[in-house]
Amino acid sequence: MKRSVVATIVGTVFVLMLLPSNIQVQTSNASSLKIVPSDYPSIQSAIDAASPGDTIKVLPGTYKEQLTISKSLNLVGTGSEITIIKAPANLPNTNTNGDPYIVDLKNGATVNMKGLTVSGPTLASCPQDLIGISVMLGATLNLDFASIKDCTYKGIFAEGDAIVTWTTVNDYRDHGIFGFGEDSTIKVSYSSIVAAQNSEIPGQIGILLVAGANGVIDHNKISLSSVAGAVAKLTTPP
Repeated sequence: MKRSVVATIVGTVFVLMLLPSNIQVQTSNASSLKIVPSDYPSIQSAIDAASPGDTIKVLPGTYKEQLTISKSLNLVGTGSEITIIKAPANLPNTNTNGDPYIVDLKNGATVNMKGLTVSGPTLASCPQDLIGISVMLGATLNLDFASIKDCTYKGIFAEGDAIVTWTTVNDYRDHGIFGFGEDSTIKVSYSSIVAAQNSEIPGQIGILLVAGANGVIDHNKISLSSVAGAVAKLTTPP
């Protein structure tokens, strides 16, 4: 009887020793890092397949997409000069304010974006109210070594939090970075904010924080446009 029990225990332990190793290998292969376009043909398809906390690595190229991100993840390019998210001519989705966007973060997601460019579409006229990166519904953006350029109305619009470092925001037509509301905190450092020279909006603003938004703005270059009366920076106290 004792031998039977011992044999059963030993056999069970042996099987259990095999199973975790097998399961761990399958889990490791299925999650964590997703590569575009090697694993997924588009950035949005990789986002849709990702689990919270995953990293999406984007190889060099121009990706004509409108991205919606509602889960926490890392979106890493191969360098802002060679990894470009470019707005398609058709932008069917809008954020919760009804504005068109190129990238929208929402639903409390914390998204780390690094080493890539967000670019407006190639059109004869710029889309009205286009936002480069929209940060809504309690989301948080950490943007590092990146670029936002070409034909945006607002480079970044945040009703959530945005931390921007070593980034350029160029050719915005209205606001470079706009923080709105008491739940919004904007931190910008070691970055360059340069207005469009031919904007239809008189007096563009580099960084604007309103309605109780908080900000820490330091070590930046914020350049005026050629439009008379343009404002380079307007912030509320940190």
